Amino acid sequence: NRRDGTHGPNCMKLGVTRSPRRLPTDPEIRAARSGAALRRNLATALQRVFDRCEPEPNSGYWLWTGLVWAPGGYGRMNFAGRQTVAHRVTFQLLRGPIPEGPVLDHRCRQPSCVNPAHLEPVSNGENVLRGVGPSARAARATHCPAGHPYDAENTYVSPGGVRKCRTCNRERQRVTA
Repeated sequence: NRRDGTHGPNCMKLGVTRSPRRLPTDPEIRAARSGAALRRNLATALQRVFDRCEPEPNSGYWLWTGLVWAPGGYGRMNFAGRQTVAHRVTFQLLRGPIPEGPVLDHRCRQPSCVNPAHLEPVSNGENVLRGVGPSARAARATHCPAGHPYDAENTYVSPGGVRKCRTCNRERQRVTA
């Protein structure tokens, strides 16, 4: 903007005398924040979700057919002016706001599913332990790789925070001694 409120000589020719950005007091912005306009925007967002997902009747999945984020297989969409994962949008539209702090866990273990009934807000640690990654598999292990039980007498935690088998440790020390 120039000091005279215009954007330059071409704006003067077009009769533009102020910034094309809307000011917070403009009637359009107040209308956009009103209940009717907000409901209309939410209805439009919900229609966009339903246009981009395909219900799978046997499993209850709502499989996202729109843009998919390659590393995790999660659906992506624009909502409220920014790109976000589609399952968060459907949860917010159909079940309400996501609590601060927790992440949404896909109880169905299907990243492209956007069915809010399959989503549960949990801590990040709980979400990791419910998964199928190395941390989750290690946490679910009841025996060491050699078959010794992970119980109170036979287990200790290393300084790095890893569970270790006392029996295997004794056998390693005996071999190296």
